[in-house]
Amino acid sequence: MQGEVSQSGTTSFAEIAEAMGSLVQQGKIRGWGMCNDNAYGLMGSLGAARALGLEGPCVMQNDYSLINRRVEENGLSEASAPWNEDVGFMGYNALAGIAIVSIAAESTAVGSSRLHEVQRAGRRAAHPNPDPSPITLTLTL
Repeated sequence: MQGEVSQSGTTSFAEIAEAMGSLVQQGKIRGWGMCNDNAYGLMGSLGAARALGLEGPCVMQNDYSLINRRVEENGLSEASAPWNEDVGFMGYNALAGIAIVSIAAESTAVGSSRLHEVQRAGRRAAHPNPDPSPITLTLTL
C-alpha cells in the first residue's frame, strides 16, 4: 500500500490514517482533517485510509487569501472538490494577515503598541532587507 514506507523521522499516510481512524471508530472524534498539505498528501491519506477500511480526512485547512491562491495551482482545490473526493476546504488568513495588520497599525496613534510590534515582525519575515515604506492594501466592496 502506498504510504507504508516512510522516510526516517516522518510518519506514513498509513500510520496517520490508522491512528485517526481508530479515534473515529472509538467515538472519540467525529472526523479528522489535515492542515497545510497539498494534493499529494490528501490523496495519500485518502488512499491509505481506504486500503485500511477506515474513514479518511473530511476537511483540509490551508492558507488561502487575496494574495495566496496556491491551493488552486497545486491541485488541492480540484482534488477536494465535491465531484472528486468531496473533502471540505477551510481557508485561513483570508484577508492576507500582514497587509491587514499594516492597515490597522497605520490607524493606531501609539507607535509602540503590540500591533506595531507585530507589523514590524511581519515585515521582517516577508522582507529579509526591510523596506521602510508601508504595505498598503485597498479593499473595495
